[in-house]
Amino acid sequence: PGDSSPTQVNKRPPRRSRRFDTEEHIALINFFREEADECLTRMSELLLETTDIKPSDEILHELMRHTHGLKGSAGTVELPAIAELTHEYENAVTKIYDDQWHWSTRLRDRLVEASDVIRSIVAEAENPDTESAHVGYWLSRLRNLDTADTAVGVSPDASGSLAFDSAPSSPTSPVQAPPLLVTGDSSDTYSERRRPDRRGMESPLLRVDPARIDQLMNTVGELVFDRTRIEKGVRKLESQLEHLQKALDTLGGERSDWAENRRDIDVDEVGTLLSELESALRESLPTIGGAIQSLKHDTSLLRRTEFALQDGLTAVRMQSVRGLFQRLSPQLRSIASQANKQVRLVTSGGETEFDKVVADQLIDPIIQLLRNAVAHAIESPDLRVARGKSPEGRIYVTARHEGNVVVLEVSDDGNGVDILALRDRFSASGKWTKEQAERASDAQVLAQIFEPGFSSSTNVDELSGRGVGLSLVRETVTRLGGEVLVSSIPDRGTTFTMRLPLTTAMVNAILFKVGGHVFAIPSVHVLTQSTLDCPLKPTAIDRDGESLPVVSLHETLDFELAPDKDECPAIFLEYLGKRLAISCDKIIGAREIVLQNLGQMLSGIPLYSGGTISPSGKVQLILDPAALVKIAYPADVHNDAEPPQNSGVAERVLVVDDSKAIREAMRRMLGRAGYDVITASDGLSAWHSLLEHRCDAVVTDLEMPGESGFEFLERLQADPRYQRLPKLVISSKANQQNCERAQSLGVSCIIPKPVDQAQLVDALRNARKAKS
Repeated sequence: PGDSSPTQVNKRPPRRSRRFDTEEHIALINFFREEADECLTRMSELLLETTDIKPSDEILHELMRHTHGLKGSAGTVELPAIAELTHEYENAVTKIYDDQWHWSTRLRDRLVEASDVIRSIVAEAENPDTESAHVGYWLSRLRNLDTADTAVGVSPDASGSLAFDSAPSSPTSPVQAPPLLVTGDSSDTYSERRRPDRRGMESPLLRVDPARIDQLMNTVGELVFDRTRIEKGVRKLESQLEHLQKALDTLGGERSDWAENRRDIDVDEVGTLLSELESALRESLPTIGGAIQSLKHDTSLLRRTEFALQDGLTAVRMQSVRGLFQRLSPQLRSIASQANKQVRLVTSGGETEFDKVVADQLIDPIIQLLRNAVAHAIESPDLRVARGKSPEGRIYVTARHEGNVVVLEVSDDGNGVDILALRDRFSASGKWTKEQAERASDAQVLAQIFEPGFSSSTNVDELSGRGVGLSLVRETVTRLGGEVLVSSIPDRGTTFTMRLPLTTAMVNAILFKVGGHVFAIPSVHVLTQSTLDCPLKPTAIDRDGESLPVVSLHETLDFELAPDKDECPAIFLEYLGKRLAISCDKIIGAREIVLQNLGQMLSGIPLYSGGTISPSGKVQLILDPAALVKIAYPADVHNDAEPPQNSGVAERVLVVDDSKAIREAMRRMLGRAGYDVITASDGLSAWHSLLEHRCDAVVTDLEMPGESGFEFLERLQADPRYQRLPKLVISSKANQQNCERAQSLGVSCIIPKPVDQAQLVDALRNARKAKS
């Protein structure tokens, strides 16, 4: 135990009991199947590009990285047969890298064949019979791939296969390297070798209905026709311009001849030339006019095609809400189990489609609403029976389209919100005066439950008392360009209604100028437009009896205000219940713009949420309303990085891993243990999540496209706010060098893949105790 070098134990561990129920397991397998399909497709592409010459180290490293990642993901979602197959595949590629096996096209074809076999086994992953004879056969074949028979597609029957149990497994026994706790698979065959930097070479993939691709191709065909018509019109104009130019050249030549030779001007000759020029003009003008009209018509058709292309691309990003619904049921069961309540989830509108980007970001807010309903609304079975209700509570999640908006509703049949009690509470706490509490409408009272720090429960436990929950729901929905409303009926239930754009790719925005540059802000946050007296001396103005802070964009963006300017245009905004005004030089007006990400270089600048490209090709930055609110209300800004002491708020863990299957599996594992979980796919997105949300611990992978786990840990270690934040690593690369580097970056524990729930939860608790 005192030896810091990791050891390897080649002993098959006992088969663990299922960590997930059947429905959860199927959902996780679906996530894994998408991930595996992408990886195996990429592996086959890499192999088929090779020749009889041994592939480059870069290609072999990528093959090993894909198989290593699949092995960890398969183990985490409890698919041990696939984990062993990918482990042996990884070993085979490693032997090629180490020149233990001689490379040949025959060996390449066997690897491609093995990729296809693994893909077929993944396709049947729900079937327990996947751990059958043909899996054992392929395990043996992969171990002896360089000497295997040359038959392709041969699959023996059960009687002729090798015994599955004879296959050695990947080691998962505990390994320790003080002061880090390292448990599990410490084998590492290639991580310390020269590895190329492949960041930025991978991007998220969308699964698209082929019919939608066909529609896009048809639209592209229309675009080609439009371009052809426009080019034809341009050629007509060019021909007429050439005709006119010849007439002008003739007239100009004669004029030069008269001037150089000083000969007398013949009136008849001049008349003839002017007549020819007039004739050319008369002949060309109708043609030019017709060409212009034709171009206007073609431009109109091009605009129509543009809209069709836009609609087609929007449809590509669409997914049905059914996938989101499927992820809610196991979460609700876990939440209800913690609360000892009987709750059923009822969904409708599963065929409703909206932007996948929007859908992915709504998971956490909707789970928070489910948690809120169970903790605060659904009564205990005995109390429900006493009130004449079924002992089983109901939570309804519905989806529907309303024009260009998707509406999601989360409602329950619980006890509703006691609005009268809230009025008394706000008055007693000093939040409102007694007169304000009495004068406020029910809607205004209910809107306060979205304020940070509010909880409708006087009891604080792991499930309730989450004063940050509903404020984060509203913040997420508003950031997506939507709004969330709440209504409640005593003893009948509460309904949260979220109205969101179908897509975040296109948004309506108000464009304005400051210092000669054009900026934008989403129209959904704009209340009205007006003017303010310049220079802006007061920091707040009175509008409709309300004192609103003013943010001078000239000062914020460090631009000079024209000294002779008497009035400044102003845009009045509302974000997360906060109202403010921003000043500018000129309001251009409303436009529909295409959102673009800022990229890694500019994404860390908090004032901007994105950008767009103008028709002239200039970059126009989009201001982030959340950043403007922080400038306008500095007293409300608090440090989310520091968790409140003794607050009773449930601990929140940030899980960072590039595998969607592993992220989802760990979300479920930690959710059962009472943790709130937010996830990120790489170090950079994890950093942004930390800046937005309070987190009590971080669990991160090491090898990820984009910003790696080590790079993320270095960020945390360099920032005093996060140096004492408990940090754990999940990785199968638990070699001594990685252990020492992780230890120097404040990591408390390294946990192997596949991740075990008990180890993970115990490690988190120990890390929290050590840091407290």
